[in-house]
Amino acid sequence: MRVLGLDGGIASIGWAVLEIEGDAAGIVAAGSRTFDAPETAKERTPSNAVRRLHRGQRRVIRRRRQRMTALRALFAEHGLLPAAQRDALKQPGLDPWLLRVEGLDRLLTGVELAVALGHIALHRGFRSNSKRERGANAANDTSKMLTAMDATSARLGQCTVAQLFASDPAFADRKRNRNGDYSRSVQRKDLEREVRALFSAQRRLGNTATSPDFEAAFADKAFSQRPLQDSEKMVERCPFEPDNKRTAKRSYAFEMFRLLSRLANLTLTAGAAEWRLSPEQIGQVAADFGTQKQISYRRIRKLLDLDPRTRFASVSPEDEIRDVVARSGNAAEGTATLRDAVGDTAWRTLLHAPETLDRIAEILTFRDDPGSIRAGLDETGAEPLIVEAIMAAMERGAFARFTGAGHVSAKAARALIPHLARGLKYDEACTEVGYDHAAPREIQLEDVRNPVARKALGEMLKQVRAVVQEFGLPERIHVELARDVGKSAEERDEITSGIEKRNKEKTGCGASSPSCFTTSRGPVTICCASNYGRSRTAAASIRTR
Repeated sequence: MRVLGLDGGIASIGWAVLEIEGDAAGIVAAGSRTFDAPETAKERTPSNAVRRLHRGQRRVIRRRRQRMTALRALFAEHGLLPAAQRDALKQPGLDPWLLRVEGLDRLLTGVELAVALGHIALHRGFRSNSKRERGANAANDTSKMLTAMDATSARLGQCTVAQLFASDPAFADRKRNRNGDYSRSVQRKDLEREVRALFSAQRRLGNTATSPDFEAAFADKAFSQRPLQDSEKMVERCPFEPDNKRTAKRSYAFEMFRLLSRLANLTLTAGAAEWRLSPEQIGQVAADFGTQKQISYRRIRKLLDLDPRTRFASVSPEDEIRDVVARSGNAAEGTATLRDAVGDTAWRTLLHAPETLDRIAEILTFRDDPGSIRAGLDETGAEPLIVEAIMAAMERGAFARFTGAGHVSAKAARALIPHLARGLKYDEACTEVGYDHAAPREIQLEDVRNPVARKALGEMLKQVRAVVQEFGLPERIHVELARDVGKSAEERDEITSGIEKRNKEKTGCGASSPSCFTTSRGPVTICCASNYGRSRTAAASIRTR
């Protein structure tokens, strides 16, 4: 029997072809190949993120050019400009900031009004359609800009933006941001208010060009913004319920399913004795679900009133502050957030409609545009007061962490929850429901969303084709994937620090001669009893014929 073995990482592939006859095995051929990891060398930023940034910048420039072209044509149509050529708004000697202030008190000529309005449209302020911008996970630069804009809005009072920038000494030296300083950022709504004030003043002063129709047309072209696209169409199908898509990670059903799965596998120890939680103890922990975002081992110890000598297997006492489920984040992040948003009374109502509750979390996760979110919430049939409470919380950025999909649908999670609550493990619960959790599923390379994992798997497929062409199709292909495949740079750093921490602990085991070797992450010391080489990888066997 011929076997092909593959060991894949994010930047290399090791391979070997073995010929096995009975108890004897021989190496036919072996080798390794390296390739560039899909991330920058220094910052380790994913290359697709760099491309996306540049593509976004090109899109902004293109749309701004299209917007200004349309506005020049609008000004020419209403007689403000003699023609709509590209440099029509470049009028030497006219200061747009001064015209925006003077336009509130004196009649402007057509060209002056066009220059003032074009200046506003060119720098039209910031308005985000995303529910995440005000949240805790907003980018650092975005948070600074939002804070600066709020401060500027607070200083406006009854002034327009141009009046504030012209009269306040803080803006005397410059009126635009530079070098990471966002103090000159303004909100689009403040500029929209200035445009309304400017049109109102000009109509009062007798400017015949400032009709309501022209004002509406200008506002539409200058301030309109495309809504963010929903990501629901990108969510994959559930492996157990193919007619349903995978649910949101922050949905009540998935978070409860994930907690119960963990509790069913939790092992307690006291001396040499080991035991698992009883269904009653699992019920005690589940009854507290959603009152707090984090469910730590310490919290479980308190809820179950465990003896101080009782330990959680593989968890040191100082690590009991960690969440029992989530490696990063909190086990009940979505449930606790939604419960706080709607209040306890409305929450009890939603618990009696689990399909609606899970659908709300999916809408908040897979949609970003507020208009689309409201439309989706209205479609769920939830009470208007609940919808209003959710929308108000969204404006505060409460649902910024509602991201990502689970690996099963809400329907499958709800079907498994009763059996997990009885203390059955995940595979046992699947058997009870009739799901085959071990059934192989065909996945196309295009379905892999993580660019690092997609690159690694693509290179591995190339290697398989090359080996098959040279040595023929093997009976079996054994694939070993390092944990860093599919992990972000932050997650890989976390894994590395964990390995280093355990290595330091292992060096005190009494081994006489720990060995040292070098990995892609640097030198690693291995004790004779550590067996880290096995614990760091996950193996799979694929039959080809």
